[in-house]
Amino acid sequence: YVSPIVVFYTNKWVLSKKTRQFWENSGERNGDNDTKNKVSVILEGILDLLPMGEKASKVIPVGFYFSLLSRSLELGLKSDSTGKLQDQIASLLHLAQVEDFLFPSGAESIFSSTELAIMESIFSKYVSSNITASPSNSIVAELWDVYLLHIAPDPKIGPQRFMDLIETVPVSSRQTHDHLYRAMNTFLLAHPDISQDEKGLVCKCLNCQKLSQEVCIEAVQNELMPLRLIVQALFVQQLNTHQAFKECSDSFRYAHCGEFSGSLSSSRYANSKSQNLGESPYIDGGEAGSRPLSF
Repeated sequence: YVSPIVVFYTNKWVLSKKTRQFWENSGERNGDNDTKNKVSVILEGILDLLPMGEKASKVIPVGFYFSLLSRSLELGLKSDSTGKLQDQIASLLHLAQVEDFLFPSGAESIFSSTELAIMESIFSKYVSSNITASPSNSIVAELWDVYLLHIAPDPKIGPQRFMDLIETVPVSSRQTHDHLYRAMNTFLLAHPDISQDEKGLVCKCLNCQKLSQEVCIEAVQNELMPLRLIVQALFVQQLNTHQAFKECSDSFRYAHCGEFSGSLSSSRYANSKSQNLGESPYIDGGEAGSRPLSF
């Protein structure tokens, strides 16, 4: 019952843009450090009041914790407070949305940004605490791949660093590689001068068998991809085409199977007397031309 009140208070006095403008104006009159310290004390008090753990997800969305984490970084809160928020976010990461995530602001390079380091830390914490396979793991893996798609254009992120970011979440957790392919393609577009070996390093985790048919066709035609991957995608596409023809053939056969069997069955029942051996046309001396189709 208390948590929604705390959330309302926080949104109004800490996270609201109007309130930030109020604090900034107060800082101009009273000194920036004094105002900043006041907001920091309020924010730390809020963190002490908020519930932590799985039960918190019932009343507090994970996006709210991301907002608090972002504000904490702006105010320069001590690492204990930010670490507590990171642990809470990691426990609820499968409930998050990409829009909640931290992205570098302004002209700051993504490669050296605090936001990227913190996001990498949050996902690493989730992976280390969720070793066993679960549906949540695939959700988190997909979220991470979409996040990589947003940071891939940074020209300062090298192939090895990008590969390390991909492996933050185990490849086995990814049920689909569509978003991973998009992230890799975006990286290759932003790094046109890397060698074939470096392209192979970046794309080594991509499994074409986990691509949708649409993305697999795109990969076959993508000249930016390493040759090995294009060949693999072409092979998978041929298998998909063969399977599609097989399913089409099977469905055609099944659709007409009842029609054929119905013809046989109807003739059989129409001439049911011929099924009796005593009334067989052979025994009665019937001619061959008079034999029913069921015979």
